[in-house]
Amino acid sequence: MIAIWVQASLAADCQLDAKGFEELVSRANDALDRDDPVGHGATWREMQERLPCLREPLPASSWASFLVGLALLERTVGLPNWSQPLQVATEVDPKVPRDVGDDAFRKFAPVAIPAPGPALPTDAGYFLDGRALEREPTVTGGPHVVQRQKGATWTTLLLRDAPFPADWKAAVVVAEVPEPAGETELVGVLWAVGGAGAATQQTDAAARFVPSTEGAGAMVGVATHGGIQPGLAGAFWDGGLAVHLQAPLDLHANAGIALGGATVAVQVGAGLGTARIEQTDGGQGVVLVRPHVGVSGGLPLGDWSLDGAVGGGWIPASSAASGWAALSRGGGPVGPVFGLDGGFASYHFDEEGGSHVLDVTQWWAGATVGVGLRGGR
Repeated sequence: MIAIWVQASLAADCQLDAKGFEELVSRANDALDRDDPVGHGATWREMQERLPCLREPLPASSWASFLVGLALLERTVGLPNWSQPLQVATEVDPKVPRDVGDDAFRKFAPVAIPAPGPALPTDAGYFLDGRALEREPTVTGGPHVVQRQKGATWTTLLLRDAPFPADWKAAVVVAEVPEPAGETELVGVLWAVGGAGAATQQTDAAARFVPSTEGAGAMVGVATHGGIQPGLAGAFWDGGLAVHLQAPLDLHANAGIALGGATVAVQVGAGLGTARIEQTDGGQGVVLVRPHVGVSGGLPLGDWSLDGAVGGGWIPASSAASGWAALSRGGGPVGPVFGLDGGFASYHFDEEGGSHVLDVTQWWAGATVGVGLRGGR
C-alpha cells in the first residue's frame, strides 16, 4: 500500500490559496499540451509540497481537471493504476472533460461511490476533494485531498491507497446493552386441584368385603409435577393427594428418569398408589408399587408456555394412568400456573388360590391453580 501523507512545515512563508492552486493546475496541463512529462512531474511535486499550506477548501473543478491529466500521463507511461486518478476525477465532477487519450481512456466507466459511514464530529468542518463532508467517506485509490478545519486551523492531507484519517473520525461509543434474560422453562409446579372424583369397590366375596362402596362427587387436593432436564437425560416426578369428600383419601406418586429434552422427553420410572379396602369388620389401607412409562413436553407460546405429561403403568394387581397440563408465563423464577390434572387407578385382589375377590377403582379430574418454578434453558 502506498500512502502519501504530506506533512510539510507550515512556516510563515508557506502559502497556497485557491488562485495559487489553480495556477499550478494550469501549469501542469500546459506541460501536457507541450508533451513535457518532466515539466508536469515537477509541477506535481510542487503541488504535493504546497498542499499542506492550503487554508481553504480545495477548488474541486480544477482538481478534477488535474486528475484527468495525471491519469492520462500514468496510462501513457504504462502505470497499472492509471484509472485511480480518473475515478476520483469523475467522482469530483462527473462531467469533467476527458475526450483525450485512447479508446479505453475515453470509455472508462467509473464505479459507484460507496455509501458514507457514520457522522463525523461536529466540532470541525471536513472536505474530500473540495466537497464538504458530514459523514465519514470510504476513501480508496486516489490521489485524494482530505481537509479538516477546526477553528482557525486547517489540516490538508494528500492520500493515495490510504484510508480516511482515523483520528478525524468520531469516537466509537460502545453502549452497554444489558444482557437479555435467557429463555426459561417450567421446572416444577405445586398447585391446588378442585374437581370431581370417585372411588368404587366391587367384590365377589360379600361375606368378607362390603359388596359395593361408592363415593362419587366433589374432590379437592394438592399435586406437584416437574422435572430437571440438564441434557438428554434428566429426572421427573409427579404426585398428588386427592380428598374425595365422599370417599377415602387417594395418594399417588411417580418418579424416574426422563430421556430427551425440554420439548419432548420419555419418562421411565416407578409409581405407587394407595387404596382402601372396605371389609365387613373394618377398613384396611394398601400400597402398591408399579412401573411407570410416560411422555412429557413443552410448547412455547410467545410469553407463555404450555407444559404437560401423560403416562401410566401396569402390573397384574394394579394399573394406573394420569396426566396434567400447565399454562405458565415466563419472566421471573416463580409465577402463577393454571392447568388441568387427572388420573385413574384400579386395584385387583385375588385369594391365594387364584380366585378373584375384589376390585377397587379410583378416578379424579379437576382444574388447578398454583405456582410454578422456572429455570434457564
